[in-house]
Amino acid sequence: MTEQMDALLWIIIALVMMLMDAYISLQSYALSFGLTALCYTGSLYLLRRKVKRVDMIESLKDNRE
Repeated sequence: MTEQMDALLWIIIALVMMLMDAYISLQSYALSFGLTALCYTGSLYLLRRKVKRVDMIESLKDNRE
């Protein structure tokens, strides 16, 4: 059974490799970096109000116990 699964896996990998190009362009790197930075800053913006309401001194005191 595992030999059949391994053979099937290699066939699927071969089919995917035929459809996908192995070269990653500079534009793709820039796009992924830009989207990551945008999501990161967006999540920081959304959490900003919630974090500002936390009293850090009280929060640190509570963690000691």
